Amino acid sequence: MASEGEVIDILERLGSPAEVAAAAYQEAGPALLPPPVPPPLPPPVVETRERRGNVGWVIGVVIAVVVLILLACAGAAFTMQSSSDDQPASVEAPVVPAPDEPVPTLE
Repeated sequence: MASEGEVIDILERLGSPAEVAAAAYQEAGPALLPPPVPPPLPPPVVETRERRGNVGWVIGVVIAVVVLILLACAGAAFTMQSSSDDQPASVEAPVVPAPDEPVPTLE
């Protein structure tokens, strides 16, 4: 085996890796090299009924929760409105008694 310095010297004389690959391809010829093969495709994703069924249940539960919240808000609003009707608010101004003596005026 050659020393590290000798290996570096040989690699410098050969040139860039692209030039070395091109020369090797020309030397071997295109008929001797097998054509490049693309990587295999991943298997198709098969959706099962079990997965779709879970999504349906989740959507159903979300809709039920929203309906329950709306019903609770409507019930609270109705309860507040009916409790305020039981005791009407007094809008009249308080009655001030008239003074016994007339009020002097500046004339």
